[in-house]
Amino acid sequence: MKKIIVLLIGIVSIFNLSSCEELEGLIGNDETIAGLKEALIVSTDTSVFKTSKVNGFFGNAAIKILFPEEADNIKKILELPGINIVGEQLLNGLEVKMNEAAEKAAPLAKDIFVNTITSLTINDALSILNGEQDAATVYLRKTSDSLLYNAFYPEMKTIMASVGADVAWNEVITHYNSPTTAAAAGLAGITITPIDTDISAYTTNKALDGLFHVIAKEEAKIRTDITHRVTDLLQRVFG
Repeated sequence: MKKIIVLLIGIVSIFNLSSCEELEGLIGNDETIAGLKEALIVSTDTSVFKTSKVNGFFGNAAIKILFPEEADNIKKILELPGINIVGEQLLNGLEVKMNEAAEKAAPLAKDIFVNTITSLTINDALSILNGEQDAATVYLRKTSDSLLYNAFYPEMKTIMASVGADVAWNEVITHYNSPTTAAAAGLAGITITPIDTDISAYTTNKALDGLFHVIAKEEAKIRTDITHRVTDLLQRVFG
């Protein structure tokens, strides 16, 4: 049902719906409803599959999770001459682990999207149909973001531990706080300041950003690209 959102948007240019009466007429058509559901299922499954596969995040430059900006001082210090050999290894290892955790967490979104789309109203649908190219994605994020975060965060902490990201982060912090690093930073005129970053919360937010980025891409494909109407039913409904 979650796909109804993406599909409803795609139909705007094809069916050019502009009133509740027209929309209700569309919804009364069993084949059209089936096509909408099928298209939404295809787009949702595709988005989750793309982000949950190996290197789904790490191998996609658009959504790859990078070192936390708020902890950028750590990165600068760990890349200083004399400590950069160890520091860069730690940083690179942490990025790999954060992206791996996001890939493992991505499937958690499926049921929440289904529930969100099930509650879609006629007014919601009309707003989406008359909205921008990413109107469905925006609606999904607005209505499900807090639910997704609450579901992702506790699982992310567990996943981060299972893939070693929490250990990688602790190694980064330990190296950052070492006397060797403090001495190198002092020579470079850099003052070391405490960093209090919840790495699981950071990774959770970045994982959701990446997931919605991919959903927006899939939404646009359904709206504009006939090759993404992969069944006879979709061809009939959206052709």
